[in-house]
Amino acid sequence: MSERKAVTKTTALRYARSDLAAKKTILDELCALTLWHWEPSGADSGYFFRPS
Repeated sequence: MSERKAVTKTTALRYARSDLAAKKTILDELCALTLWHWEPSGADSGYFFRPS
């Protein structure tokens, strides 16, 4: 569990400091690591995640 929190914290910091192109790459890396799937959800909130 502590490893998952460390990955989430590191990813969140990288994401917050990144531009739009880098954010897509970060989300792709996170999905590959966690086996989640992300899709743009529209103009309101950005992205949503669901299990693959």
